[in-house]
Amino acid sequence: PEEIKKAEDASRGALRFFDVVPEIAGKGLGVDIMNPHYGDYYQAKRTTAYPNGTTPHDAGSPVPVFFLVVPQGSKFIFVVDCPREHRLPEALRIRWRDMIRAAFTHAFDWLGFGAKTAVGYGAMATHEPVSAAQAGVARGQKFDVDGKPAAASVSSQAQEAVWDKATLSLNPGTGEIKASFQGKSTAGLRGKEADALRDALGDRAARLKRDKQLKNVAVRVRFEGNMTLLLDLAAPEA
Repeated sequence: PEEIKKAEDASRGALRFFDVVPEIAGKGLGVDIMNPHYGDYYQAKRTTAYPNGTTPHDAGSPVPVFFLVVPQGSKFIFVVDCPREHRLPEALRIRWRDMIRAAFTHAFDWLGFGAKTAVGYGAMATHEPVSAAQAGVARGQKFDVDGKPAAASVSSQAQEAVWDKATLSLNPGTGEIKASFQGKSTAGLRGKEADALRDALGDRAARLKRDKQLKNVAVRVRFEGNMTLLLDLAAPEA
């Protein structure tokens, strides 16, 4: 059995939910208005005329509150992975993707995402996969609001790149390793993924541990939605 070295590893959830940034439809965010009616009633204000507080009425003077909204027709890419799948019971290893798919489908149909869902905000629509390339969606892989898989699911080769002179950074507290290149950086690797990268570094791993940084390393990365994932070291060219 695998030894759990850090206390936080014992209580950390198995799934990793990536940040979601909308692909805005149109030229930018929209603006909506909220009118907070019955303020005196909700705040239980007491006046000379109403020493015990007022009842709800329509003679108040609500002050409109303006707020930004994501416009209709915008798209989202939801990415969920399980970096420690090997720790799951066998039944969960087989079914976690289907379970996530079912949870997202329920949220799309009944709940919505974000704030003010009770009045219709955050409602999303999906469409069934229409091609073999989109079949990964049905297996609970990566999908967006239109039921289309993330770009990497359609053509992972087109979404991968080699950073030939990347800088690796080590967080000594968590053991997390990130790569940066030309102002961009990847999500961090932890656990077995970070251990595998250290093994691949060979003698250079000692320098990374000592200096917390290692420059001019060729790495392979993948772009998934708004995230850049560190895959492994790039193979030297023949």
